[in-house]
Amino acid sequence: MHPNLHRFPGAISSAGAFVLFASTIAALTVSLCCFVRGIALLPQGPAVAIAEVTKSVANSGSLTPQYFHDVRRDAAALGNATHSDVWQDVFALDQHGELRPKHSLLSSLFAVPFYWLFGNAGFWILQQVLFLGLLGSTYTLVKRSTGLALPWSTLVSTLLLTQSIFYCYSFSYDLHGCAVLMGGLCIMSVCPTLGAAIMTLSIFVRPTYILLILPLTFGTMRFDDKKRCGKVALGVGLVLVLFGLFNYYMWGNPLLTAYSRLPGFRNGEMVLSPTSIGFDLSVFLSRWEEKVFSSRGLLPYNLSVVALPLVVVSLWRARDRFRWTCFLSATAYTLYIFSYPMWDTTSNGNRFLMPAIYLYLLCFIPVIGGAELRYLHGESPKKS
Repeated sequence: MHPNLHRFPGAISSAGAFVLFASTIAALTVSLCCFVRGIALLPQGPAVAIAEVTKSVANSGSLTPQYFHDVRRDAAALGNATHSDVWQDVFALDQHGELRPKHSLLSSLFAVPFYWLFGNAGFWILQQVLFLGLLGSTYTLVKRSTGLALPWSTLVSTLLLTQSIFYCYSFSYDLHGCAVLMGGLCIMSVCPTLGAAIMTLSIFVRPTYILLILPLTFGTMRFDDKKRCGKVALGVGLVLVLFGLFNYYMWGNPLLTAYSRLPGFRNGEMVLSPTSIGFDLSVFLSRWEEKVFSSRGLLPYNLSVVALPLVVVSLWRARDRFRWTCFLSATAYTLYIFSYPMWDTTSNGNRFLMPAIYLYLLCFIPVIGGAELRYLHGESPKKS
């Protein structure tokens, strides 16, 4: 890990203050535009299910809101009337046959105090808090890993011109997972056990984040620092044990998740219809033009990808283990997402790629920032 990652700034810099200010203004502006255009704070789909669980926990302490029973009734009636298979993506069946949350329980629990205090507006407020936390973590990681006095204009433009700005209004659990992952990575440089534990909590949002957590926690460290490795392993291990116990209690097996207990309806009868979250070679090999250029692909909402050759050259010259690990993790996760059969079931950019995009930005921002400094001052970037 880069030596600068062990430093924790005692006070926020002027550039950091400006990033926070600009990010707040951007988030409020986007939110206002969404409100005026009538875009839903809780759009149909997972957002509604997560919000209903939040309300149920806040009001009665139950993980099974009435909404789940209503969906079950309507799906069974539709299947019975049409004599066809009906798929639902709202709830899963626990080991006792009870209806339980399929999506991000962590998001539901995050939102409980905000819902208690602010009602439905609390879901929007939570988005603002986590969005600013995500941008702040990214900014801090870039400053620590490079030690460069990068201009604020570079940081603002690259952080805000990403798809996450479109999720700061509508309730989105992908933003939550990305914020927890990047926040934990940021904290891990100062407090290894706590940071690693926070990072690992993101698997309660999406189990596939384990593909990022393991390389990011251990790949960014020097293995001769046994004390630090032990602290990181402790943080990761504690949460993995918690995750296994949760899965055992809910689904009857520590290795199962809600995706393995997803029910559908056949002629009105409920049957298990597990959703695959694994690698599908045929999906991976197909539709690459869409994966790169469509509105659900890499480029339209993440234009920094066009600088990929410059990023690779910069990484090769710098030989920075931390940034190389972030880059390779982001690349591997992107390829994995494009092997997922439902990779294109998203809007406003590919939300599944959000953590990979921010890990890539940790490598892209130093490149564009160094170029801007050379253009402005005609000199090599200086250490802060």
